Amino acid sequence: MPEPRLTITSHTGDRTKKKLSNANELFSAYHNIAFTGSLTVGVNFDVRDHFDVLVMYFSAASAVVRDMMQGSMRVRHLKKDTLYYATYPTYLGDIHFDVFNREKLLNIIEGKEEFQRNIQPSKDPMWTKRAHLAPWLRWLWVFNQQERNVSAFHQEKLLEEFLEYCGYTHEALSTENMMETIETMTVFRNVAYEDVPSVGHAEWEEALGRVQRGLASEEDKYIVTKYFLDHSLMNPHQEPTLAERHDLFNEFLVHQSEIVRRVRNLRYEHERLPRENEVFHENRDAKAHHIREICRALNVPHSQAVEATIDHVAMHKTCMEVLELKEALRKAFGLRFRESKTQPGVDMTTRRGMEILNGVLSNWGFTQIRKATKRKLVRLGGIRHDHTPYKIVIRGASSSTEHSRNKLCLDFLDVNP
Repeated sequence: MPEPRLTITSHTGDRTKKKLSNANELFSAYHNIAFTGSLTVGVNFDVRDHFDVLVMYFSAASAVVRDMMQGSMRVRHLKKDTLYYATYPTYLGDIHFDVFNREKLLNIIEGKEEFQRNIQPSKDPMWTKRAHLAPWLRWLWVFNQQERNVSAFHQEKLLEEFLEYCGYTHEALSTENMMETIETMTVFRNVAYEDVPSVGHAEWEEALGRVQRGLASEEDKYIVTKYFLDHSLMNPHQEPTLAERHDLFNEFLVHQSEIVRRVRNLRYEHERLPRENEVFHENRDAKAHHIREICRALNVPHSQAVEATIDHVAMHKTCMEVLELKEALRKAFGLRFRESKTQPGVDMTTRRGMEILNGVLSNWGFTQIRKATKRKLVRLGGIRHDHTPYKIVIRGASSSTEHSRNKLCLDFLDVNP
């Protein structure tokens, strides 16, 4: 990208953020401005003939379409009325949010409350009271979730309609390797782990205080993030190399909320966190209940037991049970599972069940289930049957950035039993 350039994210220093009150003066000093969804309404650059084009990267997993469109209008005038953009497809792996009706959403959260009350031990007499949300909190969740789901499900359609309304004509460019290229262009890359000061608890509290008061520098924000990663998430029994720490730190800067959520999921699965009432948000207790039941059926110790072998018979039996529990899993995880269509004369139980299992695992942690590479054929009644076992593996194609990120997390974060 042309120099000089300015990057604005949640880690940008507060001194720079305060200068956004005069965006014309601030932006005029740069040839390139890169920003995330943290920059929306209230910041306007009105200077003509300064920036050439607009480049945007959309994802159904990030901000809603409204916020992304607001971000696209921060620069009022371009030399060329051209927008280059890339977008993730509607589906995120094998999972999807698809509930739009408010009454259905209300039923979901009421069902979560009921599940929480039924699953809690009787020795906790206060749980029933804690598991009941006030009506206004229920409806707040319903309206927020409805907007998120509609935006994610109809993202591509909404984008096309918005761009057409703005007068853009669509010209498709080659998308070969586009997503991989965009991932490597993320604004957080190449922050040198060793250049971020390692501080003690007192210094971290001071930096955190400056962040909370809106007085933090960019270095303060990196210090707070590094301290949290090193002291709250890292496995104390592992000693990653400096290069591995650097890679993990940069991945954490980009995917912080996702990684923290998955780490908490796994610690909860292993009962390393106290039971919590998460009806309103994550509903982690209900999810962990299903995860443990699935692991018991598959005869594996836990959901992240990489290289654990799953017998063909156990897999088939579990898939049958999963298909029966599909609706319960969908409600607990808030997902829609994309399943293969049935074929006449072909038993699709294992294939369809495994798609649901991987949808659940993709939402929960860092792994998925795959068929073992070495086939095992068993002859029964003169007919060969495929009895190839399955394995729990790190999620993502072996050469992808997703696989590398998940491997780093499993190798060095404290997520084991």
